[in-house]
Amino acid sequence: MTSTKLSQNNTITPKRLRNFVFYLHRYLGLVLGLIIVVIGVTGTLWMFDAEVYRLVLGKRLTQVTPQRKPLPLNVLVEKVQAAYSSQPDLKVSGISSDYFQTGTSPASVGIVDKNGISLDVLLNPYTGEILGTHQTTGDWLDIAGKLHVGSVAGDTGVIVYGIIGLLMFILCITGIFLWPGWRKLVTGFKIKLNTHPKRANFDIHKVVGIFAAVFLAILGFTGFCMNWGSMVNPVIHAITFSPSPPEPTLVSVPIPGKKPISLQQAIQISNTALPGATTPIIWLPTTPEGIYSFRKHFPEDLNSSGSSEVYVDQYSGKVLWIRSIRQISRGDKVIEWIGNLHFGHYGGRTTEIIYGLVGITPIILLITGFVMWWYRYQSKNRKQPVEFYDK
Repeated sequence: MTSTKLSQNNTITPKRLRNFVFYLHRYLGLVLGLIIVVIGVTGTLWMFDAEVYRLVLGKRLTQVTPQRKPLPLNVLVEKVQAAYSSQPDLKVSGISSDYFQTGTSPASVGIVDKNGISLDVLLNPYTGEILGTHQTTGDWLDIAGKLHVGSVAGDTGVIVYGIIGLLMFILCITGIFLWPGWRKLVTGFKIKLNTHPKRANFDIHKVVGIFAAVFLAILGFTGFCMNWGSMVNPVIHAITFSPSPPEPTLVSVPIPGKKPISLQQAIQISNTALPGATTPIIWLPTTPEGIYSFRKHFPEDLNSSGSSEVYVDQYSGKVLWIRSIRQISRGDKVIEWIGNLHFGHYGGRTTEIIYGLVGITPIILLITGFVMWWYRYQSKNRKQPVEFYDK
């Protein structure tokens, strides 16, 4: 008889499972809520960076009138080099041809000083006129990016944020499991505001949660994969039976008596290496061992900044490494899709806007979740019965 009772006590019933999932969801949300809010809000800022920059910097610095044909990238770089020729400590570090990716935005030439402080010089890509500058090191987007990935706390922060991303994924799955709409669809979308605050907050929580949960789950899991890439990527390559790409030696070798090749020559070399691709972004060498680094974009590439890359030795012009999305392995395609899923590239600007809005939902979910917990806590202290979920 005793063994029968023990067996019954250890049986996982639907009610016990639901109670376990409920407590897991509750305390994951309470413990991680504030951090997830920070991750979500900073992600939204990154998703709407162009809009925020236009608001902060003003129309004069962020919008140009399109003309027939933009100037070559090397010409824009030369104009900035000429403008800052009296300051030898400043070196051009890169150029973006369409800074805000709107078609009417300026080009941006990055310059860096000897202390590593970066400055963006905004130019009219059609006339070469310098519109203005703004410091990017330590600006709001730089800080938001570090808070978003955890690098504000160094490598340890990145690792911890990766774990939080995985726990965020579990939080979303448990929330989907608890959603009352599985029992009765209309209940899952019903919101009563003129009722007890606990019930009103529950209704808001369940509706906002079910709309955001799938996206937040994707963001949490892909964020984990990206932050833990050094461990996750080899697993992906193994599962897909793909070879792990070798680590290239990306260093320029100085040649005695020979000057570095020009940017225009490097651009031509990169175009020959990956014909048919445009060049949204170029990073220039700022040290004797530095290299030319090109981001390349093919028409089928979901990432408007380009997912293909070409690296060129600044002295010999030798192509040190090529990565083309047209020739990557199955494993690298999966890794590429993890990035596309995380940044919302797969649905164009529409998906990116949805992601940006989803990024602020953790604020609502944290507040409503805390209010529900607080009323439950108060009821427990008064020894009043409480419900786990809406009936």
